[in-house]
Amino acid sequence: MKDEKTDSIQKAIDIAIRDEKNLEQISGYKIGEREYENYVRNDAFQAELGDMCDAIRLQFDNAPGGELKEKPGRYGIYPPKMACFGSSSRFIYKMLVDKGVSFEASLPTFVGHSANLDARKTADEASLEIFAEAKCREIYGSHRKVEVNEVYKPIFDKLKEFFTYAAEKSKKGYVKCSFKVMEQEILHFDLKQLICHFLGITAGLLKGAIKSKKICFVYLIFNPHHIMDRICDKYRKKILDQYDKTIEEINLFDMEKLFEAIFEYQRGQNKDISHNYEGDVPEFEFFVADQSNGARYFE
Repeated sequence: MKDEKTDSIQKAIDIAIRDEKNLEQISGYKIGEREYENYVRNDAFQAELGDMCDAIRLQFDNAPGGELKEKPGRYGIYPPKMACFGSSSRFIYKMLVDKGVSFEASLPTFVGHSANLDARKTADEASLEIFAEAKCREIYGSHRKVEVNEVYKPIFDKLKEFFTYAAEKSKKGYVKCSFKVMEQEILHFDLKQLICHFLGITAGLLKGAIKSKKICFVYLIFNPHHIMDRICDKYRKKILDQYDKTIEEINLFDMEKLFEAIFEYQRGQNKDISHNYEGDVPEFEFFVADQSNGARYFE
């Protein structure tokens, strides 16, 4: 493998995913004179979008992430996120496109912005709601200091039995937060995002927008151990170690109790609408899955 294809850890996982599926012949997205070999070629990506059903295309188009569009960045224009072989949107779309899910599901949280969940499915005649968050190349960045709107500090304070956090001033209205569990830093797992997702689901329950009292949350992470022979020597150990550390960080949390605590916080803060929800805390299950077993939760 050429050195220029592996100049970052995230690019290394992109290329390994591409090569595992023997997709070299459709790689090479071009913007001007620059070619991105870790992205699907322009015409091939447009062909993929042409094969996408209108309803799903609209779900991605209406979402704030801009997964299907070229976007300006720090160093110019970048290819669409979903064109990247290692993007989480591509990962979950390819896995669940035929499973009857809604992608980029938006749920108001009562706290800050809406939560955008990667997938949602109402199952068993509305007796079960299944949600998914997908991670692929994202876990190979750092979440040591996460920029957070200050409106989240009260909920963080209420969850101190699960983690501690330190907040540094950032731009107006925001702080940079670092998180610890039992003195272990959370470096790769996006805790703040998961709390937002739980805020969205619990708000939906209290508003009556989510009818089921049984919730299943699937945290879907691409497992690089399955393609370790495709990862270049330079980054193989680092990628495998970082994946393992991410799983270790997730396992520090009792997710069922965390969800229950967020539900009770929401119910206490929003008593004017809590009458829409009758009964105890909903049944909640949390699963960590990967490409080998993630789809089965949506059968």
